[in-house]
Amino acid sequence: MTVNQEEALYDFLDSVSGTFELDDLVAYIKKIESEWINRLIVDVEAFINLQSIAFPAGPGRWVLRRGFFEPLSFVISPTRLELVNGILIPGHRCVPFANSNLLPHEISFFWQGSRIPFTTTEGSPEEFYPYYAIFGEEYAPQFIASDNSRNEDAFNNDPYDDPPEVSIKTLDMRNIYREAAFVPGDRFLVRTVDWKAGNFRLEKVGRDEWLEAELQSWFQAAEGGFEKSFKKLGPASCTEEQIAYAYWYGEARMREVPAYALEYYLYEKTDRIETTAYGIETRFWYAGR
Repeated sequence: MTVNQEEALYDFLDSVSGTFELDDLVAYIKKIESEWINRLIVDVEAFINLQSIAFPAGPGRWVLRRGFFEPLSFVISPTRLELVNGILIPGHRCVPFANSNLLPHEISFFWQGSRIPFTTTEGSPEEFYPYYAIFGEEYAPQFIASDNSRNEDAFNNDPYDDPPEVSIKTLDMRNIYREAAFVPGDRFLVRTVDWKAGNFRLEKVGRDEWLEAELQSWFQAAEGGFEKSFKKLGPASCTEEQIAYAYWYGEARMREVPAYALEYYLYEKTDRIETTAYGIETRFWYAGR
């Protein structure tokens, strides 16, 4: 594809929110630029599959990530550190439900109709790495460095050692935790307001509102989703992609609430998760196996 054809492809995808057909996409691109028409169908199909910008829904048919994830809800469980400090660290919390073109500090959250303001929190990189681990432990420093120019300079000063302190943008949750009487074990139910812009709405779920049996039902569905994603896809190019396809290939129950926060499932309910730098080898050790 030419540059103009690739731009036309993305323009088309921006105009749809759910399922699209290869023929419709190719026809739109031809209106913009008709070079290499004989190879266009093959090139477009290969491009979509290579970039993983949509899920396969049959021959010549895909579902955009936006159309798939935008209607779904997910869970964020604030940690004790966050509750004590009156903050929430966006980090990897919205994977894979957020637009992957957005960095964590570019995502917005709303509470009772109002945008939650950002504040800054200082600490050692080691304190913050767990909140970016789902991106891949090797990428956590990059996400923290991208938060602001001072962090980037601090990491660049010594390529072999982490800086002693960094500063990251965190959500100022002091009033929300106090007014909602948040305690350890309470959760946020997160609903998408605008996938493309990265806007999410938070609602409180008390720690005793969901039955353990309901959570275990979701856990079993998640187990099946990850098993199917490895079986059908193999090791993906990155952890985020592997998780996205687990939701796609998993049963409907995995896409419903009550549910565990994804990080709790991966790092607490299961033994551990390992990824290599390029996702060549990804292994999950499931609890009880």
